[in-house]
Amino acid sequence: MKLFTTLSAVILPFLLNPVDASPAMRGDEIPGYKTVELSWEVATTPGGPTMILNGTVQQVRAQLLQLNPNYDNDFAELTAASKAAAAMRRSKGVSKDVDPSHRLCDIWGRWDSATKKRILEGIDYLHHINGQPHQGPGPGNCGRVSCSFDSAIIWCNDNPTTKYLDNFNLIADDALNIITECPEIDTEVLGVRTINGQLFHDDGWNTIVKGAKC
Repeated sequence: MKLFTTLSAVILPFLLNPVDASPAMRGDEIPGYKTVELSWEVATTPGGPTMILNGTVQQVRAQLLQLNPNYDNDFAELTAASKAAAAMRRSKGVSKDVDPSHRLCDIWGRWDSATKKRILEGIDYLHHINGQPHQGPGPGNCGRVSCSFDSAIIWCNDNPTTKYLDNFNLIADDALNIITECPEIDTEVLGVRTINGQLFHDDGWNTIVKGAKC
């Protein structure tokens, strides 16, 4: 299975080349992966032509509002429908169809962790973006979907060809799955509880929640 090939590619370097386990991987460093600026195929008006914008969801949303100051009003119905569908999935249990073996939590204690509140804000941002995510050929090709207050949602393509998803809700659902199912990590910084984790899919892509520099 592609999942286990991916996991082996990430885990084996640690087994073969042991390093000091005390420091966490800082910023965007993810062993076995490269992080590039994400491209978004989005429309500025309902039914209008799509265009490519680059950056995180926060940066893309700011660009969309510059291009169309009425963006929120124009897409109000679609955004409401997206949020309603997400609420329905949560009520049914966002994790029930996910194989727990596909989810990793507190990655070897080596990743910086994200603040749950900021990840929830990133998920909400994703519900405001109507478009189709795509990521260039992998394996291990990642883009930061959301990043604020040092808390990031990242999605990665492990396929040898460009990967397209139907919508950004799929990434949002993964992030919600991780922060719902992974245990929170106690920190000594202002008593904040944080999380990191990764969720894999059999068709060669995965989502990461972790700390990052932003």
